[in-house]
Amino acid sequence: MIKKQKKANIDHSIKKDDPILLIRSFKDSKHSLRLSSSSIAAMAGFNPYTNLAKLFMDLVYQGYVGQMLLRHDAKLLGIELMSEQQILLQLAQKAGKDVLGAVQQSMDVSKGKVKVKNVQDAHVLKKVIVDKVQTSSNLSIGERNVLQEATRYNINTGFGKDHEKDALDMYEKQCGWEVTCRNEAIKCWKFQLDDHGKAMPMDIPQSSYWKGMVIDPTIAEIYEKGHDKEDPKPFFSIVGVADGIRDELYHVGSTTSDEKDWALRHVVVECKHRMEKAFIPPPIYDQIQLVIYCMMYGTSEGEMVQVVRNQVSPQDDNDTNSKQDDVTTKITTNSTTTTNITISRISLHEKDAMKHYQNWHDTILPRLTSFVHAVYNVRADDDKRYRMIQASAEASLGHGDGSQWWQILLDECPWLKDCDIALYRNNSHNNNSHNNNNNGKNKSTME
Repeated sequence: MIKKQKKANIDHSIKKDDPILLIRSFKDSKHSLRLSSSSIAAMAGFNPYTNLAKLFMDLVYQGYVGQMLLRHDAKLLGIELMSEQQILLQLAQKAGKDVLGAVQQSMDVSKGKVKVKNVQDAHVLKKVIVDKVQTSSNLSIGERNVLQEATRYNINTGFGKDHEKDALDMYEKQCGWEVTCRNEAIKCWKFQLDDHGKAMPMDIPQSSYWKGMVIDPTIAEIYEKGHDKEDPKPFFSIVGVADGIRDELYHVGSTTSDEKDWALRHVVVECKHRMEKAFIPPPIYDQIQLVIYCMMYGTSEGEMVQVVRNQVSPQDDNDTNSKQDDVTTKITTNSTTTTNITISRISLHEKDAMKHYQNWHDTILPRLTSFVHAVYNVRADDDKRYRMIQASAEASLGHGDGSQWWQILLDECPWLKDCDIALYRNNSHNNNSHNNNNNGKNKSTME
């Protein structure tokens, strides 16, 4: 269903409070929700690859007290809580020993225990796992889809994390500037509602260099001893950390000969590993994430570094070479792998069709505000939460198409129905899988 969270290191006196009172206060509170910068595009309806129903549920039950509420609701409904890993292993075990071993291998890739050198190796590994899942007669179509999507995600994310440092090093050599603050400064950007219900920044984003667990603000801000009750609490906060920051010399004057006509500015660097090819321009959801980082780090400029690591073909040389085009692509080759780097500039104030700064204020932020309202509304409504957790339990095990789970969110944010969301992509994929299976010798039915 959802992965259990570790308990935060909070004041022990908090644990002595009545859990029912903590839960009641949590349900009624409409503040302090934390949103990951990488998920903002999905919440605004711009990422068709994010399971928004699951993300929505995670936010409803966010934090220490949120997990208390989740356990309370699950117990009332007679639902056993399981982590995502437990669910996958349970389905894999049902499928058989071969599938179980393959799924465990994908988990090892995600955790960095198994290294994948290039996209060809990643594709081979995914194909082996998918083939084993597809040939299992013990799984329904829905259960197969759950395993396939999870193993693809594990391999893709593990592959990207494993090679990020190398990609940033090569980008650094190409641009000629040192890339600093690599996944270092965690930014927190707080927003509150004005008198017209519009979300406005409370202050400049704050930085934290502590990479440990962040204390749940529901506890820290409501129950911490000595807290000033009059201090405003954020309606929501955006948290995130960029892959890196570099400097850039840019022209500010009328001539190029006077040093006073030049100045330094920061450029936010975000690295994305691609499993097929670089996209020109980068996907809108990646651009939105980089735009948010630019605003959080106080600069107008960012660069998206797309990386594709291919296996060396017989005609490749073992020498380093490069080529230039509109976005600058660099190819670096060693004895086993060719790495292609494609760099795309993102500017908040560019005058082309994107108009990132304007779209942030006119479209993304209003949609985000609506989404946060939806989280608080469902959190406060017992009936909606119960229907959501029941639908989640069914969807997590591959029973049905997950539409009932999504419907909880769509009822709260009807504007999402007109957006490019994963629900429509998944339903199309499931229908194709169903038709393909019907054309074969063996038919499978949904449980």
